[in-house]
Amino acid sequence: MTLLIKTPADLEAARAAQERAAAQAEARAYLARTDWLVVRQAETGTAIPEAVTRTRAEARKLLGS
Repeated sequence: MTLLIKTPADLEAARAAQERAAAQAEARAYLARTDWLVVRQAETGTAIPEAVTRTRAEARKLLGS
């Protein structure tokens, strides 16, 4: 029989992984919500607001892309 005893380090690593996954999901959702602005810029030349451009860059950085 194998006991699955979690150490404090195991619990902390699991919590950190869960927080990282939540942040990545939020970043993906933000990119999806603002993709239309990128398409609009490509099609019409309408500028993307600076705050959106900056936040999209932060989201991509968080996602490692």
